[in-house]
This record gives sequence, C-alpha cells and structure tokens, in this order.
Amino acid sequence: MDDATIIEHALAAVVQGQRTPAEVLGIDASIVDGLYDLGVRAHDMGKHLHADGIFQRCVALDPFAARNWIALAACRQAMERPLDAGELYQIAGLMTDDVRPIAYAAACFAEAGETDRALALAEHARRGNAGEVSIQPWLAVVEHYTGSAP
Repeated sequence: MDDATIIEHALAAVVQGQRTPAEVLGIDASIVDGLYDLGVRAHDMGKHLHADGIFQRCVALDPFAARNWIALAACRQAMERPLDAGELYQIAGLMTDDVRPIAYAAACFAEAGETDRALALAEHARRGNAGEVSIQPWLAVVEHYTGSAP
C-alpha cells in the first residue's frame, strides 16, 4: 500500500468515527488524558486562556470524547463567551445520553440572548430527564434570562 492510500484509509477511519486522530497518529490515550488533566489544573487556577488552548488540542486529538468538548466550553464560559460555550456544550450533548450538556448549552444561549435556542434546548433537557436535579440550576438561568417558566 502506498502512502496516499494509507492516509486515505486513516482519514476514512477518523471520519467514520472508527478511530480518533490520536490513534491514527499513534499517540497513546494516556497522553490525551494527561493533556486533559493539565487543562483542568490550568482552568482551576483561573488560567482560562491557557486551559482553552490545551482543551482545543484534546478536542483535536479525540473529538469523540464529550468531556473534551465540555471542558473547552467551560473555558469559553469562564472567558465570558456564552455563545461559543453554548455551541460547544451542544456538540458535547450530541455525544452522550446525559442531558446536562444540553442544559448547560441552554443556559449559555439564554445568557447570550439566543432565546429561541435556549428555550428549545431547555425543553429538550426537561423531556430527556425531568427528574435530574443537577440540571435545575441551569434551567433556572434560562428562566431568568428569558422570563419563561417550566
């Protein structure tokens, strides 16, 4: 097999969700985990821009892990970029059955003035797990910014 064919097969595996870019590049998962941990530490220290760069690398190396998208979204939220954060939380929500990223996205969109998106996602989160206590504060943010009630 020539180099071009190898590259085509590797890219196809990534596009089809069969392998992460890290796997294709031969990067051990522990390296991505280590980067993630560094990002969490930077974020916890208030170094959100630095953490953002680290989490961007985590997403690039493993775009199929919801935690990477959630961490990147949390950085954007901490940097007062709610629209960006909402988009990233929404992507994370597509990768998991957990409704929390959808509730986070709804709150961010409400804060950014994207009322229709916020209300639609809040409703989806409520339907997805109405008894989930951990989403209630996020849905309260939506209600605050939109003036809506459940």
